[in-house]
Amino acid sequence: MEFITHKIDTYILRECPSNKHDLIIEATKVIDLYSGKNHVASAYFTEENFCRPDAIFCEGKIHFYAPVHQYEAVIEQLNMGKSIYVAWTPLSGSNVPGYGEAYFFNEFKTTFEFETEQTLVQ
Repeated sequence: MEFITHKIDTYILRECPSNKHDLIIEATKVIDLYSGKNHVASAYFTEENFCRPDAIFCEGKIHFYAPVHQYEAVIEQLNMGKSIYVAWTPLSGSNVPGYGEAYFFNEFKTTFEFETEQTLVQ
């Protein structure tokens, strides 16, 4: 079971200017549930067979890839004014600070069934 570590409260939904098929969730208020500090993050969802959100928490950067078969559920949750919770775990063996994988949850701690996979650091 992943630990819930962050909560996305304030965000903007917009289309990526370079590709109308990309949806950007630009979060401007990401709360660290342990320290209470606000962090800024951006997540990019594509209509391809995976999504690639990139998020910045503190000084580290989190990269994770996941199928988009349920990203509509995340958008619906945001459109209802609900918070999105993130469970983040650093990848073992990574020499990049903050590099990890994450899962999205709704306010009831129900996973949106995103399956993350480890990716190579480029």
